[in-house]
Amino acid sequence: MIKQKDLISIYKEATEIVIKNSEKYFINSPVYPVLKKILKNSSEFMINKWRKKKKYLRTWYVIQVFGDSYPKKILKKSLFFDALTNILDDLFDEALNFEERKMYILEMGKILSFLFRWDNFGENDAASAYFQKLIFMGIGDTVLREHLKRNNDIDLAKKIYELRSMDIDIFIDLVLQLKKLSKKKELKNYCRIFRALNLIKKDILDIHHDEKIGQDTPVIIFRNQPEKIKKLVSDLTSIHFPQGKEYQNLERMIRKEKNEILKLLKNF
Repeated sequence: MIKQKDLISIYKEATEIVIKNSEKYFINSPVYPVLKKILKNSSEFMINKWRKKKKYLRTWYVIQVFGDSYPKKILKKSLFFDALTNILDDLFDEALNFEERKMYILEMGKILSFLFRWDNFGENDAASAYFQKLIFMGIGDTVLREHLKRNNDIDLAKKIYELRSMDIDIFIDLVLQLKKLSKKKELKNYCRIFRALNLIKKDILDIHHDEKIGQDTPVIIFRNQPEKIKKLVSDLTSIHFPQGKEYQNLERMIRKEKNEILKLLKNF
């Protein structure tokens, strides 16, 4: 199965093609050598986030679900959506300096120039729905966190992670558009459960960073009540897995995330 480092290499090669395609517009400009260097730097800025495990590759998780049957033809599209989602997440949540914002905006430009070359992108329901979800997620997450700070309620925390877990949808939709599978909606819901656990683990690992920037995640709000985080994890994983290879893969992935969270909570 393809490794994360291979996905990073594929993304890097794809962005270099985008830069190469821009030559016809700027090759005769005296500023082109500088522009080319900056555009390469913006890709490295994103790539280093993945290399240092500061950002997750949702594409890689979906590849684990489908294994060798994952359609390679959508890989680059999926990786560009991955980068775009990570960029929007940081632009929304992080206190970025001018240089960091510039790198992200340049990378967004490259990504969008690729995606708009995608056949029927403007009419693609999955892509349209995904961008709408990202907007809703950003606003809804902020509102729900304020309620959670006042109510300290496990069900509310669960709703926050269920909302945030929708950021994996496009990566599943890209595959499901090419596959004849029954119960596609159910499969996506199980992928969301995995992603919710994945986000809880990330919030535990990032707790000191999130505290520093004033990001009140449910993990921070429940910091002195680790039993509530355990209950949250238990509620999310109280599920029955249907038959099928994809579900078996998801069951293994979900069990692994759950065990890693419980291990982290021992030293919480």
